[in-house]
Amino acid sequence: MLARCSLLLPFLLCSFLIPGCSKPDTGPYTTEVEIVPEEEKPLDTPASADWMEAGFRPLGESNFTLFAPEKEKGEIELELLPSEYGFQLVGNKRCYVVSKETFSNFTLQFEYRWEPPSEELTEEELGLYNGGVLIYLQEPDKIWPACLEVQGRFHDMGQIKSNARDVTVEATEDEEKREQARKPVGEWNAVKVVSEDGAVKSYLNGELIAESKPTSLTMGAIGFQGERYPVTYRHIQIKTSGPQGMRASEIK
Repeated sequence: MLARCSLLLPFLLCSFLIPGCSKPDTGPYTTEVEIVPEEEKPLDTPASADWMEAGFRPLGESNFTLFAPEKEKGEIELELLPSEYGFQLVGNKRCYVVSKETFSNFTLQFEYRWEPPSEELTEEELGLYNGGVLIYLQEPDKIWPACLEVQGRFHDMGQIKSNARDVTVEATEDEEKREQARKPVGEWNAVKVVSEDGAVKSYLNGELIAESKPTSLTMGAIGFQGERYPVTYRHIQIKTSGPQGMRASEIK
């Protein structure tokens, strides 16, 4: 199913039913939440999915909404992949798909890839392949919101950085392991993000790439970026062990 961003609002109403420092930074970031007991959440587990792990629940089309502001140049199309618990972002507009739930302590797993190139890419061209996952994402939505980011950009896969001007991340990363673990453009890369009390670890294809110390950002939504080149995210699943809720904009 392919929907253009300009026509996405009515579509989403039908399809998307929901959303370093050794000492933590003290910032103004708070998240208005309505705690939803785990037993009340529909698992919506695929009948047959060998990628699902025990203790995880999938995040599908009903868990996300698209943020693609009109003031951003370019176009974007969103293609849902219900059977794969994922979606494809096609176009050149900067945007992100954001969860309607908020999370604190969790393990998030997914796979992503760009479309296979028609010819060999130069190093400069490889650097243009971008994306990533946003965590502890705060409202209001904007390009880019206050959050931490686990980079999906080809040269920096797994890097942990801050997208909040007043939050500094103290992180370490292993560039050698990244080079060894990273798969080429056009192939699937598997990412795991572990959040524990604001500390973050990122894994690429099973290898630990980066670790960060806690900041003032410890809870928020999860978002998946679209930038410049078509990118597909699939097999999105999460296991939680801390407070959860709904974004303030989703509380009626």
